[in-house]
Amino acid sequence: MPVVMRKTNYVMRTLTSLVEKLCPSSRDYVLFVVMFAVPNTDTDEFRNVSDAVLSTFSREIKEGLLEVMVIPPKWYELEFEMLVPTFGDSKERMRWRTKQNLDYFYLMNYARHKAEYYMQLEDDIIATSGYSYVSSI
Repeated sequence: MPVVMRKTNYVMRTLTSLVEKLCPSSRDYVLFVVMFAVPNTDTDEFRNVSDAVLSTFSREIKEGLLEVMVIPPKWYELEFEMLVPTFGDSKERMRWRTKQNLDYFYLMNYARHKAEYYMQLEDDIIATSGYSYVSSI
């Protein structure tokens, strides 16, 4: 789950719903990865949100149900100004799309050896009861 800093941060609500609505029988087969996709980790906002995740979900982290990571700032050392806008996008929109793709690539690469299956969720969803149940066909 990539997490970016924005005016309203939903990651706590999302993680709470994912953990609370996870079927007990699925706990041994699921790994949640929260990836902070923030080029600057030296902000109060980042520290507050990351500290809240680490303290609120410390049990899930110890159990191996949750991993929390931060993309290294060097990952973003790309000359975004050199990008040529496509699809009629503004330079700012092109920069946002490029960063989002870099974030997704980093997370997928990190998770590729963690499990047989991969599902990427946004940080602003709410899980429903039984969301982790998979029936055999």
